[in-house]
Amino acid sequence: MRQGFAAAPAVVLLLLAALVAAGAMTGPARAQGRDDLDRLNHEIERLYGENKIAAAMPLAKRYVALTRQRYGEENPEYATALTWLGSLHESQQRFAEAEPLLKQALAIREKAFGPDHPLVATSLVNLANLYQREGRSAEAEELAKRAKAIREKALGSDEFEALPRQIQELRWGGKEAEAIQLAEHYVELAKERYGEDQPDFAAPLLLLARLYAAQARPADAERLFKNAIAIRETALSADNLLVADAVVQLGYFYQAQSRYPEAEGAFKRALAIREKAFTRCWLPRSSRAVGAPATRAEV
Repeated sequence: MRQGFAAAPAVVLLLLAALVAAGAMTGPARAQGRDDLDRLNHEIERLYGENKIAAAMPLAKRYVALTRQRYGEENPEYATALTWLGSLHESQQRFAEAEPLLKQALAIREKAFGPDHPLVATSLVNLANLYQREGRSAEAEELAKRAKAIREKALGSDEFEALPRQIQELRWGGKEAEAIQLAEHYVELAKERYGEDQPDFAAPLLLLARLYAAQARPADAERLFKNAIAIRETALSADNLLVADAVVQLGYFYQAQSRYPEAEGAFKRALAIREKAFTRCWLPRSSRAVGAPATRAEV
């Protein structure tokens, strides 16, 4: 047994996780704003699922600041960031701070998508849950009815695309069982839409795996994490950055299960993939053969 690792596994894993995160935020990844925000979103979700609200709060505030800077205050991504921050305030019973954030998120989605979009229904449910906790039952019921009507009316791809956010926001409202049920439905729909060997099928599996992990179903969670990794490896290659993202999630799962050697291995593998990818993308022009065409990353 490695004495240093056995003595302080949490410290080692913290350093490894920090290195993985740093690799995700440097080099070409900095230009990939969408990837940065997705990783931030996943980290907030992980901390929320572990009830680490105090740790999630500064990340949620950073998420709000980044989305405002990159997209402006009328973009749906900004609404998602506001929803996270509002939900964290709600979980701390800071209802007066949560309400304006959730209302603003609702207004942004209504303007961006129209009043009958599934994500509008999700924002209505968020507000309804808040009002219910405050004892404002009549207002909560009115919003819940409107949300139900929208969801009954919604059909097609918009509903499918909205499912991940609906699942996530059910968790924010403390409705874990409903979130899992909807996530399982999402996986079935994705299987029909994409097929079980396509990389787009991996994201729904990872979402359901995180829910199972939060609900103390480790065997089911591990199976889905590994399945998602295998799908991406086969479809994309073992060194693809999406494989690294899935491996990081498996690493956090192992860490939460106190399976420290396996967590260390996952974080090291993810770090190696990202270092290789970023080194490849930032290869100096002088290292190419004279007359060789520029790579896509250099254009």
